[in-house]
Amino acid sequence: MDAQSAGEILAARVATPAPPPPPPAASAATPEPAPEHKEAAEAGRGAEAIGKFLSSRQGKQLQKQVMRGVFGLLKKQL
Repeated sequence: MDAQSAGEILAARVATPAPPPPPPAASAATPEPAPEHKEAAEAGRGAEAIGKFLSSRQGKQLQKQVMRGVFGLLKKQL
């Protein structure tokens, strides 16, 4: 029995069709997450809160402090 070359193995993989994707869910509405997953579902909204904070007066002050600190560190190393 002959050993298969790598090219033959790859050609056989390409020749076999991929399974079709699963059909989309019948309902268009997003289901309510399970109680143990609600906290994780709400964590995605944290980006909105961060964006609002960074555009506030306190957020802009914090941005200035961070940038001054970063450039201060760079200036000391050069």
